Amino acid sequence: ALEGDLYSLDLRAARVAAPSRREVEEALPGLERFLSGLLARRRGLILMAGASVEAAAAALGALLQGLGDRLPKRVSMDDWALSPSVEALVPLADEERVPFEPLLQKALALDPDLLILPDLGRPGCLPAALALAGERPVVARVESGDAFAAAERMARAGPLSRLAAEAAPAGILAARLMERLCPACRRPADLRYLLPAVRPRRRGSAPGPFFSGQGCAACR
Repeated sequence: ALEGDLYSLDLRAARVAAPSRREVEEALPGLERFLSGLLARRRGLILMAGASVEAAAAALGALLQGLGDRLPKRVSMDDWALSPSVEALVPLADEERVPFEPLLQKALALDPDLLILPDLGRPGCLPAALALAGERPVVARVESGDAFAAAERMARAGPLSRLAAEAAPAGILAARLMERLCPACRRPADLRYLLPAVRPRRRGSAPGPFFSGQGCAACR
């Protein structure tokens, strides 16, 4: 929002780079303490919250970097959690066409140290997550803007709300993606040229400065 006016920008497709373990530790100093407790218990439900699949995947990437080589056998039932350190059982296809229960049994047969489930909104996923979290570390995706909204969604999980409240998540890690312009090629830009169809209701220049990306060898 700029001076009371709302603008919408069509940004380039998100390109999410996995953070290094050092970057994760610096950005989330409490994550190691949480992971140590999770490893000591060897069970618990961890929610990856985000307004998009990419945001939830970024949160999972931070969790995996924090884990390092701990909980090495990681099995995912969904393609949102693709990672070199994760064995995915689902091909890149419409996940709704893949029966949930047979796939769950196939994943459990591998005896994973960390089981990664689909979105909690998928039929059968929430009760499975709550049941399995008492046996092993379980990760599931929840579509929400932040961690608080994810906790509220769990509390309002329909007929399972009481069970969800009793089996509270061990932790919720939320990510919100932002596009950072390449410092090598960004150039100052006039907001009127960035948004030619928008006419602010107030006169005068909006607070700035503003920049636009040009594209260069460093960022492409």
